[in-house]
Amino acid sequence: MVSHLPFKKKVTFFFLLILAAFLVNAVQAMIHYQANQASWLQDHRTRQISILIHDIENESDHAHREVLHFLSTKDAAVADRLVERLQTIPARLKELDALLILPEDDSRARVREAVGFQLELFLIIRKKLLEIGLNENSGEHGRIREEIHRVEERLAGEREFAALASMLQLRRHEKDFMDRKQMLYLEKFNVEVERFQELLNRSEMLTREEKKELRTLFGSYVNGFHTIVGEFLAVNQLIEKFRDGEQETERALEGLQASLEVIFRSHDDQQRELLFDQFIRSQITIFLVLLGIGLLLAWFQYDLLHSVNELRETARRVAAGEDSVIRVERRDE
Repeated sequence: MVSHLPFKKKVTFFFLLILAAFLVNAVQAMIHYQANQASWLQDHRTRQISILIHDIENESDHAHREVLHFLSTKDAAVADRLVERLQTIPARLKELDALLILPEDDSRARVREAVGFQLELFLIIRKKLLEIGLNENSGEHGRIREEIHRVEERLAGEREFAALASMLQLRRHEKDFMDRKQMLYLEKFNVEVERFQELLNRSEMLTREEKKELRTLFGSYVNGFHTIVGEFLAVNQLIEKFRDGEQETERALEGLQASLEVIFRSHDDQQRELLFDQFIRSQITIFLVLLGIGLLLAWFQYDLLHSVNELRETARRVAAGEDSVIRVERRDE
């Protein structure tokens, strides 16, 4: 028992008890620091994941707007920006893979596949549109317009105004179709083709050789325009597939966002567990310190003061004239 220990050993015992409490507190503080370090690292990674997913969503949104812009303007620079944005998304997905804390799901694979499909399809669309011509002065469209310009010049030179007026009407239907992509203007174009050929055959201003040459140029123009129409119809189908791919990408991004929510919930659970562990450890430390203080007070009360009280009681009996034996059981002060 502590009460029977020598005074110096008692002091040493309680000193060691308090020291043990502080050592336990120091160990708990180190554990707390290491746990916080792990938590801070996870916080940093979670923020990185959140930023990357946000960047992927932004790139996808910008790509969607760039597609609409390109289809309305046929600007090659816009197409280049779109390709660059679509190529950026797989790079961001690789960075997500490197973090290695996303839950095991197929959201990243779905985004990678959907974006890869969009990129491949858009490259085909861009190639076909470049072949057709991004404007009336490039590609196949530019070639047939050069041919029809030659026909117009010959008609104007020969003062064949009726056929020239029909040709201008053809050009108008051509432009309307290229701008609006409506089959109504193709039908009007075909009707005007027959009318122009009839006017060309009835022309009295042109020789037989001139008519033959103009028919050749005009036939090349008409066939080229019909080819462009067919290519545009094929491109429109590809564009519809591309838009379906955009919807698939949006659904995949929603899955990626759901993965991020899982990470946040897991991180919150770990934070709550960490706080609970810290609370338990702090309570244990406080308990040990209070236990040491309580034992010290108990020793002071029941050992040191108890001896003093015995001496005082003995002194009172001696002062009262009573016989009293003074027992000395301690070997200290």
